[in-house]
Amino acid sequence: MADDKTQDKNPDKTEVTRGRLLAAAADVFAKKGYEGASVDDVAHAAGLTKGAVYWHFANKEELFLTLVRERQTALRLEFFAAATRAEPDTYVPELAEVYKRQAPDAGEWKLWMEFLLYALRKPKLTRRVRADGETALAALVAQVEPRLALLPGRPPLSAELLARLYVALFDGINQQRAVDPASVDDELFPTLVGFIDAALVALST
Repeated sequence: MADDKTQDKNPDKTEVTRGRLLAAAADVFAKKGYEGASVDDVAHAAGLTKGAVYWHFANKEELFLTLVRERQTALRLEFFAAATRAEPDTYVPELAEVYKRQAPDAGEWKLWMEFLLYALRKPKLTRRVRADGETALAALVAQVEPRLALLPGRPPLSAELLARLYVALFDGINQQRAVDPASVDDELFPTLVGFIDAALVALST
């Protein structure tokens, strides 16, 4: 296994090591669940020492939240890139393609729910999850604002309320998908987003 005392002197190697740990953590959490997984499991899966994990991440909670943050960022950026370049007749198909690739499957959704219930029993971690959620929402608001600025009149919703609507829609649909996969296809979320977009244009004053 790599020597955790020397592995991170090179910035490029630091990023490689961090990437290995995150990839290993994603696999371990998926297989064992949040509470069933350990830092030792992640280190072993990455072919590194436990010290290497703690060099990059304060604890298992930090490791998991880093995975979540990176996942959310990639998802948000890809959705909005697709929405920005899409024409009216390709809007739903382009978003559906992103949803098909990026939306969490049932296992990933259940893992997040497991962690969230775990976090809600720990006030300090609850505050951390809340802060991360506020940061993610602020990033989403920053991406929604330019789209609202293109509307022909005054938007019927603020950027923050629209961002919260998108989050609620995404979370609700993925919860349904986890419980009953047959009830949700890849086009449901983008179709509803397209409906919201059309409603924004129609209701602008």
